[in-house]
Amino acid sequence: MEWISTERAASELGLSVRTLYRLRREGLLLAGVHWLAVGPGPRAPLRYNVAAILVRLRVLALERV
Repeated sequence: MEWISTERAASELGLSVRTLYRLRREGLLLAGVHWLAVGPGPRAPLRYNVAAILVRLRVLALERV
């Protein structure tokens, strides 16, 4: 499992940084599973697990069908 920066994750997923933020804010990406903070406080840098996010996005897409 690799945890990568917000910008790199957005690029690898073909999403914008704002879309990643929206998915987190809406509770579609879970802390500790899809993303994690690498420091204290609300402005700590975040890291993302692209493989886990891809699985989650596929599940969400299937739920919409």
